[in-house]
Amino acid sequence: MVAILCGVSLPWAQPPARQAPTASSAPLQAIVNQVIALFPRVAGDVLEVQGTTVTLSVGKRDGVVPGMELSLFREGRELRHPKTGELLGKTEKTLGRMRIEQVAEAYSIGSVAPGTDVVAGDVARISAGKQRVTVVPFVVGVRDAIVEAALSEIVEGLGRSGRIQVAMGDQIGVWATQQGIKPEEFLEGKGLAEGASRFKAEQLLALNFKMVERKPYVEARFFALPNTTPVVASATFVPASVRVAAPRERFSSGGDRQLLQPKPRSLLARLLGGELEAGSYSSGENSIPLKEIGRFAFPVIAMDVSVAPKDQVPRLVMTDGEKIWLYRVVGQALEPEWTYDERFTTPGRIISVQLADLAGDGVFEVVANRYHPDPQILLTSFVLGSKNGKPVTLAKDSGQILWAVDATGEGVKKTLWAQLFTLAFVDEYQRLRIAVDTQDTWRSASSVGGGRYLKLELLKPGTSNRVVRSEFINFEPVPVAVDLDGDGFEEVIVPQNQLEGHIGIVFRGPAGYRFQSLNSGFEGIITALGAIPGQNPPTIIASVVRFDTFMKGSGETQIIMTLGE
Repeated sequence: MVAILCGVSLPWAQPPARQAPTASSAPLQAIVNQVIALFPRVAGDVLEVQGTTVTLSVGKRDGVVPGMELSLFREGRELRHPKTGELLGKTEKTLGRMRIEQVAEAYSIGSVAPGTDVVAGDVARISAGKQRVTVVPFVVGVRDAIVEAALSEIVEGLGRSGRIQVAMGDQIGVWATQQGIKPEEFLEGKGLAEGASRFKAEQLLALNFKMVERKPYVEARFFALPNTTPVVASATFVPASVRVAAPRERFSSGGDRQLLQPKPRSLLARLLGGELEAGSYSSGENSIPLKEIGRFAFPVIAMDVSVAPKDQVPRLVMTDGEKIWLYRVVGQALEPEWTYDERFTTPGRIISVQLADLAGDGVFEVVANRYHPDPQILLTSFVLGSKNGKPVTLAKDSGQILWAVDATGEGVKKTLWAQLFTLAFVDEYQRLRIAVDTQDTWRSASSVGGGRYLKLELLKPGTSNRVVRSEFINFEPVPVAVDLDGDGFEEVIVPQNQLEGHIGIVFRGPAGYRFQSLNSGFEGIITALGAIPGQNPPTIIASVVRFDTFMKGSGETQIIMTLGE
């Protein structure tokens, strides 16, 4: 049993728009145009109803095409302002949806589900607002860079229309794979209705990238659920121009695409480019500048970093299992605020600390969890505040573990384990997992966490009442989320202590999640990571421990931070 979690806001979405595609990428644009054509701003009246067949007062001249889905409404009473008498509108009752099958110049004919209560005089329309389309990519044998470049053309083309809001549906693809559904089967409708319902997708564009005649090829199917018959069915080879441009499309929704512009490389690009030389502390010309900001004669087993809303000063909280220290991060130095020592008052060992603004006053509280091997105690928690430069206990000996999360994506943890959110955590198999609203969306193939520096002993009864046996579980370091490339969307960093000094980074382009392992050069076990957000660039802070015993009960800690260029 491994896995303590980290609630993080990961609002990954489509990248910012680029210039319109050239004629050489027209095959992909043709897919885009077919989808966009389904969403004109259309509103018409129901002329007649015969069973499930409905005739509308709009046709080709209004942009109506076969396969289009419209919502049906019935107007009700007028709503007027009680003082001025101004007509504000009419109430509406939603009746259902209809699918267009035949289109004439001035009218169109479609069908509704049996039992739909629609009559002549009702209204049919497509909302003037943006329509949400979920894009689900499948990839079989095509290089990620090519997929990302092609998918960028499609996603950005849909976004440029001004009619479509794109959501990436990687979690649907992951779910389909877990169910044993092949991409071609999904495009034929197998598992489509269940997957779309499970992840609340009403309009879905499925893309299957594969190799045909040794060239990358994409099949596209657009579905308007709950109907599982594709409205758009298209396929094309990925144009050569997109394949040539593919190597530039590297990192999460932005990175270093504009190669011709003399702008600094993002921290994400530099990390993935192997420029982190921690062992030499930035002696190389191309390395990322690093600085030791603290050294302690004990192992730091947990740490958290965040910027206080009230004074905008970063804080760092850390623990060795017995004490808790709170520091201000000022420039490139740690300035102590207070130390909390409970060694002689409460049994157990502190295993996690977090900074959170629970009172909403812009001042941090510290949320801490404690562990004791006694089965009658196990996990307890407490909350500390600050008063006159000293720690004060706000809540003590809670009988459950508390975990603070940034549920609203504002950058500061304000919620104690209460809402659904995007979650990054290390599971019992030492795999990094990302879930959205309790649904798995991605799982790393590589192991993360590790180091076995924090073992928790659980006492269990043996074969007889007099025998007690010990079972040990590993407590894993917490992943951290931070925007490394300035595109507004966060990446996830997690230690990989199976190889000393290694870290893993999860980033994402339109083609989906990517995981890359890199050697930080840190000479020791990375027990904790933190980050201070920033635009040029953000700061990463690591707790690196050199243990001096086999049992990893003692050692020395360096607190190391990255510096701006």
